[in-house]
Amino acid sequence: EAATAAPAPAAPPTGAASAGLSPIGIVIVVVLAGLLGKRTLDRNEDFASMDTLFTSAEEVAPDSARVHYQLGVLHAGQKLFTKAEEHFVRALQIAPKFIQAFIGLGDVYSADRNFDKAIAIYNELYKSMGSATASTPEQLDAISALVLRKRAQAKLGKGDAEGSRADLEQAMRLSNEDPSAHLELAQTLIARDQHPDGIPILREALQ
Repeated sequence: EAATAAPAPAAPPTGAASAGLSPIGIVIVVVLAGLLGKRTLDRNEDFASMDTLFTSAEEVAPDSARVHYQLGVLHAGQKLFTKAEEHFVRALQIAPKFIQAFIGLGDVYSADRNFDKAIAIYNELYKSMGSATASTPEQLDAISALVLRKRAQAKLGKGDAEGSRADLEQAMRLSNEDPSAHLELAQTLIARDQHPDGIPILREALQ
C-alpha cells in the first residue's frame, strides 16, 4: 500500500525529552516494529485486538500523541503504510518534539521505498539534534547515531552508496561502544566487493 504525501508536521523537534524519549525506548520501538512485521497470518488476531484497543483509546483521547504513535507502529508492522503514516504525522502535529514518531515516519517511508521522503525526515531530525536535550551526552550521541544509521539505509536503498558510507562512518565516530554501524558498513562494503575496506571494519566490530 503506497504511502501518500504527508502533511508537514507543526514544527521540527527541538528536544529529546518532551515525549518521554530514552535510548531504551527507541530500542524497544525498533524491536517491536520488527516483531510485528514478522507476524504470520495465524497471529493476525493479535493485531486486530491491539488495533481495536488503540482505536478505542483514540476515540477517548483523540489528541494523544502516544496513542497515534502506537497505532502507527501497529499498522507499520502489518505493512499498512498509508495508515501508519497518517498516525505518525498526527502524533507529530500534536507533539512536534516526539522523536520516536519522527523515526517511525522515516521507517515507514523507507519500508515503502519512498527513500527521498525518508531521507528528508531523517535530515530534519538529525539537524534538530544539535539543540536536543538528553540525560547524558552519551545518550544524545546514541540517538544521533541511530538516526544516521537509518538515513544511511535509506540512502543505500536509493543507490547513494557513498552517502550511505559517510553516514555510517559518522555514526561509528559517535558511538564507538556500539558495533552496529561498524557491522552495517562492513556488510555494505563486502556486498559491493570492497573487501579491503570492509574486512578491517568487520574485525574492529568483532573485537
